[in-house]
Amino acid sequence: MKVLDSLRDLLKLVRLSKPLLFLGVLFLISSAGVNLLIPKLVGDIFNTLESNFVLSDIHTLSFYLALVFLGRGLFTYGHTVCFGRLTVQSLTDLRQRVYGHAVKLPVFVFKKKNVSEITSRISADIQRLENFFNQVIPTLLSQSIVGIGALVMTFIISWKLAGIILIIFPLVLFLSGKLTNGIKGISSELQGDTARSNIIIQESLTDIYAVKSFTNEPFQVQKFKRMTNSVTKLGTRLILAESRYELINMITMGLLIVFMIWRSAVMISQGTLGQGDVIAFATYLLLVFGCFHTISKAIADVQKSVGSVESILELLGNKPEELEQTGNVDLSGSLRFENVNFSYPDNPKKFILKNINFEIPQGERWALVGSSGSGKSTIASLVLQFYQPTTGKVYFDDIEMTKLSLYNIRKNMAVVPQSSSLFTGTIRENIMYGRLDATEEEFQEVAIEASVDEFVKDLTDGYATEVGENGMRLSGGQRQRILLARAMLKNPKILILDEATSALDSETEMLVQVAIYLMTQKCTSLTIAHRLSTVKTADRILVMDQGEIIEQGTYEELMADDNSHFRHLNFLSLDTKES
Repeated sequence: MKVLDSLRDLLKLVRLSKPLLFLGVLFLISSAGVNLLIPKLVGDIFNTLESNFVLSDIHTLSFYLALVFLGRGLFTYGHTVCFGRLTVQSLTDLRQRVYGHAVKLPVFVFKKKNVSEITSRISADIQRLENFFNQVIPTLLSQSIVGIGALVMTFIISWKLAGIILIIFPLVLFLSGKLTNGIKGISSELQGDTARSNIIIQESLTDIYAVKSFTNEPFQVQKFKRMTNSVTKLGTRLILAESRYELINMITMGLLIVFMIWRSAVMISQGTLGQGDVIAFATYLLLVFGCFHTISKAIADVQKSVGSVESILELLGNKPEELEQTGNVDLSGSLRFENVNFSYPDNPKKFILKNINFEIPQGERWALVGSSGSGKSTIASLVLQFYQPTTGKVYFDDIEMTKLSLYNIRKNMAVVPQSSSLFTGTIRENIMYGRLDATEEEFQEVAIEASVDEFVKDLTDGYATEVGENGMRLSGGQRQRILLARAMLKNPKILILDEATSALDSETEMLVQVAIYLMTQKCTSLTIAHRLSTVKTADRILVMDQGEIIEQGTYEELMADDNSHFRHLNFLSLDTKES
């Protein structure tokens, strides 16, 4: 029942083209029906030879047989094309919708699941369903029609012979059912281990610098070997299970055929069955066996597909964020936290933020400082509404956040992250990602202000230069300036700088700091920093420790207090320039 439920959910999920489906099924039924005429015509030809036959009758029957073969070929071509197009269109649509769902999922889903695992759902699992729609469904339909039709024809030719065989047949069904259940379990394990081996590949190649810098190539190779060895063992078990299934089928089918030949010979000798009838009966019986064998394999393929279906449905079971463009609210940029406490959903008893209260007026530059794990980035996540406060409220322009749509909140914000990864594409495309409808003048303005133009003019392809995967073809400073230009192009009301210069050298940091200063003249900004020199110009600094705001003031005020935690952080050399 679990398999049927999964398949029922899948068929509800996939948008099948009704005209293509109708044509495909029509061609398929026609092909199956025509196929059933072949044994009958062959039998009639041989039966004609037993009596005083007219040669023209054989010519006529042979001509009909040729037409049947021609029709079967045309109908088969028709349903193959229809189901092929149906598969391509439906799975492309499904892949697009699954990806569309994935990018709208809340951030905590990506914290909980490995990104490679989600990628596997969108690519590998959907790819596995291609065989299901393109081969398994047509096979099950056509072979069921042919199998049932052929079985009926065996009873029409000789109900006695067919009845005896039908009594033995349920035993074959029982044995096959037992074997296919074992195949499903092994197949699910194999899919899981295959996905984990793919994760090892993706992670090691994505962070190849770390692998090489720690000379851990042998470790990665051994780790991959262990996982692929497990895949090999499971693959071998699957092959053995499928081979046992084939063996049982071949032996039982062979014994049935031997019995049928023996019994037919006896009936011919008794004059109760003609030679042509025996040929037709044997052909129909072989069709029944062949259809049963094919259907059994198709059912085994269905069992293999169930794991992919369940994985996709599990991903789709996560509720996406509501990102509809409801209304068009332009915020001024003021921000207020009121008695905010926060704990992550998977650990509700451990509070990451405790009793957070502050208000940033429009246009001011504020900063958050503190040691790692003090809660700085968590505040930024709440501002961006990646998470909701456990208790307390967040206000934008004195409007409580729950009264604003996520679209209206985030369209008024921009982030320059600590990570300087870029999208694969050109420098221009990465900057324009900030606002896709920006004009060329706006693009050029932010490129100059963010000092992107300074290094781009020395590149052969200029802004059309490909940045490579994650921006690997550019230096860290160049990538950071592109990210800053992207944020500037959005012209946000609130700018979040999440340790945006922490990984830069002094010269590059100076260029980026100038660009940041120009940008923060136009909006409210919240800077998250370890290097305290980056917050000297802040209008106010919030000092955090263990999820609480323990101090606040200007740079000069905090440094003037000999007992301040801020001064202590400074003397601990968290900022190399100030120590």
